[in-house]
Parts: sequence; C-alpha cells; structure tokens
Amino acid sequence: MKIALIKISNILGIDERRLIPGDKLNLVKGQNGKGKSSIIKSIQAALSGQSVKEATLLRNGAESGEVVLELTDGTVISKRITNDGSKLSIKGERKPAEYISNILDGIAFNPVQFLLETDENRLKILLQHLKVQVSGDELLEAAPMLNEDDVQQDDVLNFAGYSQKRKWVYDERTATNRILKEKRASLNQMLINAPDESVLTQLDEASLEELEKKKESLSAKKEFHLNGILQERQKEIDAVNAKYDKMKEDLLTAFNKKVEPITAKIAELRLQQQNLGAIKQQLEFIATMQKDVERFENRSFDLDKALDKLEVIYLNMFKDIPIDGLTINEGIIHIDGVRFQHVNTARQLEFMMQLAKLRMGELKVMVVDGIEVLDPGKRNSLLSEIQKQDLQVFLTQVTDDEQLVIEN
Repeated sequence: MKIALIKISNILGIDERRLIPGDKLNLVKGQNGKGKSSIIKSIQAALSGQSVKEATLLRNGAESGEVVLELTDGTVISKRITNDGSKLSIKGERKPAEYISNILDGIAFNPVQFLLETDENRLKILLQHLKVQVSGDELLEAAPMLNEDDVQQDDVLNFAGYSQKRKWVYDERTATNRILKEKRASLNQMLINAPDESVLTQLDEASLEELEKKKESLSAKKEFHLNGILQERQKEIDAVNAKYDKMKEDLLTAFNKKVEPITAKIAELRLQQQNLGAIKQQLEFIATMQKDVERFENRSFDLDKALDKLEVIYLNMFKDIPIDGLTINEGIIHIDGVRFQHVNTARQLEFMMQLAKLRMGELKVMVVDGIEVLDPGKRNSLLSEIQKQDLQVFLTQVTDDEQLVIEN
C-alpha cells in the first residue's frame, strides 16, 4: 500500500497543492523557501497523531489548513490543523491514530541522517528500529554475579540494557584479572625468596635450656668460691692481701673466659628465635596469598564463563533479524565484520534499505529530507538503491531551480 494522491492547503509555505506521487522515487527539488520541506512535513503530519504543537505548521494568516492523503487501497487520511492544534480523521475509522500505527512504522527512518551520524547515534537509531529483548532471568542465569539489585528476574531489557549489564561483567573481569596478575607476581617473588620450612626445626630448644642451666651453675660456683676467698682474705687480710687480690682476678678472668661464649651463644639463639617468628609470618602470608590467587582465578573463570553465555544471548537476540552480516561490537555497528563507516557505499545503502523495511508496516512509504548534504556519488547511489526497492520514497534536495520541481 502506497500514497496515490496528496492534497495540501495552507500548510507552511504552501497555499494549495495537489500531487500525484510516483510509485517509487519522488525527488522534490528547488531553492530554499520554495516549499520542499513543506511537502515532506505535510506527509509526516498526516501520518502522525494529534498534537497542539502542529499549529506551528499552519500557513501565516490562515485560520485552518489541511493535508489529505489518498492511499492506493482507497483509504483517505485527513489531518486538519488550526491555531488550537490538529485533528486526525480517517473515514470509517473510530481510532485513526491506532489505524496509522498499524499500517506505518518505518517512515521516521532517514538514511541520510543514518549515514552522517556518529557511531553512538547511529547505534541508537538502529536500536530504535530493532525490537531485540532479553529477560532478566536469562541474564541472571548467564551471569549470576549480576545480583537482583542490578537485574530482576521478571525484567525485560532491550539491547541497550543488555549491553550495559554485559559491560559491567566485562569490566569486572578486567578488574579481577588485573588484581589476579598483581597477586600472582607478588606470590612468585615471595616464593623465590622464601626460606626453607626445614629451618623451623633447626632450633634445639633443649640445647638452649642446657646452656642456661650451665650458666646458672657456674654463677653459683663463682659466688661460692668468691665468698670462700673473702673469708680467707678476712683472716689474713694484712699478710696475704696482694695474694688474694691476684687470686680473685684470676678467678674472674677464668670465669669470664668460660661464660662469655655461652652468653654470646644465648644471644645468637635469641636472635634466631626472633628470625624464626618472622619466617613463620612470611610463610603464613604466602599461604594466604596462594589462597587469594586461587580465589581470583576462580572468579576470573566464572566471569569468562558468564561472558561466553552472554555472547550466546547476544547471538540469539539477533538470530531472527533478517539483516545479513549485522553485528554490534563495543557499541559500534559492523556489517560483514567491517565497521559501518568503512563499508562501501553500495553495501551501506543495501543495509539501510533492509533496516527501513524491517519495521515498515503495510504502508511502504519513507521520507528523506536534505539529500544535498551527501556527495554526488553517495547521492546517486542512494537514488539508484531506492529504485530497486518496493518503496515509495519522498526526498528533498536544494538546487538552483527557481520553481519547485518534482521528479518521479
């Protein structure tokens, strides 16, 4: 079904106009201000609902205006516009807006805009035309680390929502792998410098205790002999004072000679005891680090598995869409594995026509404003591609023509 007749009165720059459009291409050309956009906006107004804002379409000085479209099946669509807004009517239809929505879905798609948009906006336009959905239950099954605070089981997410959740899982895996790498490196360095656990058994506690006792015994003997000498000295203090002083000195020298190595050994063993405590702490820390590495390895594995399952969901979301070669990688449209902006013009146009027809209803109509922004090569390719399609397309192009020209 297409448009067989267009009648416009008092809309924008048009006083009265009656057009019989061609079955496919309708190129409206002329200088600015000659009414090209008036025709396009009139068609768009007739094929939309009612709106107060549409009062702005009324021709200056006119109290009312009207757009009438006669379709090839005999249906007549009328949009009357006054200063208060607009009213849509279709003979025999009590709900004209519902009728329009049933026969028309793709008129808003503009291939010129699609070609010139950024990657981000191009993806938004694509997603508006693709009804791809995934349930929250599917996402939670694929990626259980998405808890119910993020996704509810009865949620229905569009592609943008799916992409947001997949990005969270991807970023989480990236962060996990970064921490895992750091911990692995730290663990490996620790293992290189780690002491042998056998050193823990090298300290002979019995030997330390025996030396302590030996020192105490020698000290006791020292006190005993010293007291004896002092007693003897007291008896013969005047006669043998020098002799006993010498004996005392010899005794102390002998004592120190025997005790000093024992004291040094005790100090050495005490230090070894402290070092062994530090070694135990180091080995315990290494064991903890090994557990951390194992935990992050398991986390990384779970995230890898979740991303694989999310990839399956992604493929299932697009498997029923009859557009060959379409993929979306990191928010950028790819055709046949090539970024959209690098695909040749013919393939770009073929894809856009497929996209336009995908959501089009019974009324095979599309409007495109301002094709003069395309370079001559792309413009001619677009017109050629339209001729191949079973679509009725209305396009505008700014030219030097003083009068409005409509080419079919």
